[in-house]
Amino acid sequence: MITARIFIAINLPAHIKKELTIRIEKLKEQIKGDIKWVKLENFHLTLHFLGYLDKTKLDLVGRILEQGMQAKKSFFLEIKKYGCFPHENNPRVLFFNCYELERNYLIDLQKELEQALAKKIGLKVDYRPWQMHITFARLKNPIKLNLSKLPILNKLKFEVKSIDLMKSELGPAGPTYTVLKSFFLK
Repeated sequence: MITARIFIAINLPAHIKKELTIRIEKLKEQIKGDIKWVKLENFHLTLHFLGYLDKTKLDLVGRILEQGMQAKKSFFLEIKKYGCFPHENNPRVLFFNCYELERNYLIDLQKELEQALAKKIGLKVDYRPWQMHITFARLKNPIKLNLSKLPILNKLKFEVKSIDLMKSELGPAGPTYTVLKSFFLK
């Protein structure tokens, strides 16, 4: 049975991707090391990574998204800070923090999806607490990092108009992401 690596995400508008790329070019002057920078076309905000799914489970996930997004309205997010995982003393992932302009709308939506995926098809999602972020770099070796010394990140606001079911294919040049289906919000 054919399987694919699947995740649910919010893809960023082209103008936001372009702005983030400009900011990353400035960061490259300050942050040195063995770093894999995320390509512009791969910027997204993951809601749930589902792992490898066969066609049957993929179809079920699609139905859950179809039903769950029907009554949801579009909303706004803002990018305004840098962050890293696991912490500044040993950063492995660098990201832009996202914030909701409507209190807990996306957080509630993410939790609803998690519960529906678990209840309806038995999919267990990530055990770690979810954090709204857009990864822009992965570090292969630890570096000293002081986030407060990075260039000022002017706020970027954008409207989320859809939730996307995505496929990830791993390759030597990095991952390739494909939108399998977009679920548009009101």
